[in-house]
Formats: sequence, structure tokens, C-alpha cells
Amino acid sequence: PYLRAAVARDFSPDNKVYINDQAFKNNLSGGSYEVAGGMAVSLSPSLSVHAEATHMKGKAYDQPWGATVGLQYAF
Repeated sequence: PYLRAAVARDFSPDNKVYINDQAFKNNLSGGSYEVAGGMAVSLSPSLSVHAEATHMKGKAYDQPWGATVGLQYAF
């Protein structure tokens, strides 16, 4: 099992995104944090599974809890 934490800061309030020559303001300036926890388990030398739950929150956005699961087979 593991825990992960991160802090980020965007210093540019004038971000623009262009899609089909249309400009959109993408102002995500300010701070944000991310927390996550998960685990990886080896079921055999060639087979493993993993799972992770994450949450991110910032001044301009809130990403609700999300999950990632996976299976890895090495041959």
C-alpha cells in the first residue's frame, strides 16, 4: 500500500486555449493539492494487479474522487 500527496501552484492567470481558432480562457491560477492512495499486488511472477484512488482540489476547480484499477501480464 502507498499514500501520495502533491501541491502545485500556477502563477499565470492569462492562459488561453485555442480550439478551431477560438480562444478560451483557462484560468487555473492559484494553488492546488492532490492526495492519493493505492496498492499493487503481485499474484505471480508474471501477473500483478493495482488500484488507486485520487482526489484533487484547487482554487478554481474540484476534482471529485476517482479510481484507477489495472491488470498487468508480462510475457
